[in-house]
Amino acid sequence: MAWMEAGIRTGLRPGEWAQATLDHPTPGGRAVLTVPNAKHTNGRGHGVLRRIALLTPETEEWVRRHLALLRERQIQGISFTTHYRNTRRALNRAYQRAGTRGPSLYSARHQFKTNARAAGISAWDLAYLMGHAATSTAQCHYGRGRTQTSAFTVAPAPAAGDPTPVIRVGELSERPDRRIGRMRDGPRSRGYLPGTG
Repeated sequence: MAWMEAGIRTGLRPGEWAQATLDHPTPGGRAVLTVPNAKHTNGRGHGVLRRIALLTPETEEWVRRHLALLRERQIQGISFTTHYRNTRRALNRAYQRAGTRGPSLYSARHQFKTNARAAGISAWDLAYLMGHAATSTAQCHYGRGRTQTSAFTVAPAPAAGDPTPVIRVGELSERPDRRIGRMRDGPRSRGYLPGTG
């Protein structure tokens, strides 16, 4: 539950939690989650790190709870990869017992995007928060959540020298729905990689 809630509130990819750290806030300040961008090495991330300000005590509590559970597993000698696999299996078993399908840990990232859209977050801020190099990535590949589930409680907290999200040439010249159709039906444009996000 902590992993799902922390994911919905922060938009992290499940694998990004392995190296995420929570900085202690200054008096009167916000706690800041520092996250290595999972896709920065193949040009789909805007930089090596992103910093996310946690704007409410509830969001900070869910993130702290999840990170504490990850540390606890590490102390027990359980690797992040094993814990991730076990958590996914536990979710799948629960859905099988219930005779239904349910959200995955990655679904939390899609819900985050839906919440951001409902809250009116700018495309620039959303690209930064999700670690995307292009503002159109979230529009094309995210947002399976149907309704907003919670208040949007994070904001970009770039450190001095952090790169800002960059729009790649040509990515905003088309409406996202046309771009998706072209990718699905026609030859793929240079630089497009399946599963972007």
